[in-house]
Amino acid sequence: MVNVALIAALAFGDAQDAMLAGASRSAAASERTFRVGQIYVDGADDMATSAILNELEFQTGDQIPCSRLREAEHRLDRLGLFVVNKATGVRPDIAELPDGRFTNLRITVRLRTRP
Repeated sequence: MVNVALIAALAFGDAQDAMLAGASRSAAASERTFRVGQIYVDGADDMATSAILNELEFQTGDQIPCSRLREAEHRLDRLGLFVVNKATGVRPDIAELPDGRFTNLRITVRLRTRP
């Protein structure tokens, strides 16, 4: 009788693990992805534009999940080149501009003034 209970407990644990794994796969699979088209940068000089493009970790033609845009915004925040003011909502922003099979991106920043 003990063996039956142990087997049932193990089977229940395996079922729970499978459900949890399936749920995390579903959440990851349900995240919307898109193919990156043109990347436009507003508010930056040539040097800052180069720094922005280096921080993106994706380029035109890549298929990426939407979460990569928020990650890129946070990396741009940490560069220290751009105004970040949580009170006014000013910070680097990446907007999606769907265009057929591709999604163009518009990155808007405000350069910090240099003393």
